[in-house]
Amino acid sequence: MMLRIFPILLLLLLRVAGQAQQTGLPVDSLISKGIRLHDEGQFDAALALFEQAVKQEPQNGLANFEAGNTCFALGDYKKALKYADKALKIDREALPEAYVLKGNSLDMLGKADKAVDAYRKGLKLDPGNYQLHFNLGVTLLRQEKFAEAEPEFIAALKTNPQYTSAHYMLGYCNAMLLKKTKTLLSFYYFLLAENQGKRADIATHFIKRTMQEGMGKTGERTFNLSVDPAALGDEFGNIDMSLSIIPIAREMSKQAMKDSLGVDIPDLSFSLQLTNYNESLFRLLGEVTERPADSFWWDTYADFFVDLHRAGHTEALTNFLLMNSEDKTAMTWLRSNGEKVQAFSDWIDAYSKRD
Repeated sequence: MMLRIFPILLLLLLRVAGQAQQTGLPVDSLISKGIRLHDEGQFDAALALFEQAVKQEPQNGLANFEAGNTCFALGDYKKALKYADKALKIDREALPEAYVLKGNSLDMLGKADKAVDAYRKGLKLDPGNYQLHFNLGVTLLRQEKFAEAEPEFIAALKTNPQYTSAHYMLGYCNAMLLKKTKTLLSFYYFLLAENQGKRADIATHFIKRTMQEGMGKTGERTFNLSVDPAALGDEFGNIDMSLSIIPIAREMSKQAMKDSLGVDIPDLSFSLQLTNYNESLFRLLGEVTERPADSFWWDTYADFFVDLHRAGHTEALTNFLLMNSEDKTAMTWLRSNGEKVQAFSDWIDAYSKRD
């Protein structure tokens, strides 16, 4: 859950005032070497150095924080919590990340409410800390407080737009809230950066589920449309409603073909279904003329995908997102359309360099 976000030299500057003059270089050296060992995954060796530093300078906030951070990596959450509390007692303003450590430790110890309190205290000191926002969101999500978790992931992304995990968790959160457009936009952006591995598989699962949500079959030739009223109040509520009709229209078309020809029409591959679905989604987004005051969803996702669609890259995007999925037709398409894939790649590169 934790990421190291500041360089070693900056960390060393966060020591409590006055302590550097007492033992100076030896403790600094212990901490510097300990950080390198921690980053190499040598946690036991790193902890030994941090604890030596703490023994030499008990009131060194950084040494206590790093000792706790390494205890957390070793799975000793009680000891990590102890060190986090000590670091915060020494100088809570210099080490807001100690609130991340404290919150994470409490969360792992099954004390979610206390973890939330720790994150919120940290955010009072450092409102723009994306780690605090992200970890608060994760804890709230684990408590199934999805509506409360969503703005925390958004806050993390406003500070760090390239934080891949926040895009993933924002997609997961909106999948639980049954908000189609937001689920898809978040997961698509995530998959552009990480389209293989367990998280990519989970994202693809939710994309499939989202495509089918709202459709129910009440008889051989009859369907019903069910939409969560809460989702309709969302800024993309009208688009979500339109998307919910797509699978019903597809099934009705298949049934009509069966009735007229007397044969079952096979389903399109998932990659082709999703390509058609995305064509509709991006077109609908492109037709929106009014935006809310907070344009996060447009600035982060919607404008990008609308521009991509208008540039003619929706099919390439869709197959790229599914490149490592169970649908092997996506990889076949990518291998057979080298020029389109290159044009898509060039467009992404040019877009990323825009002011």
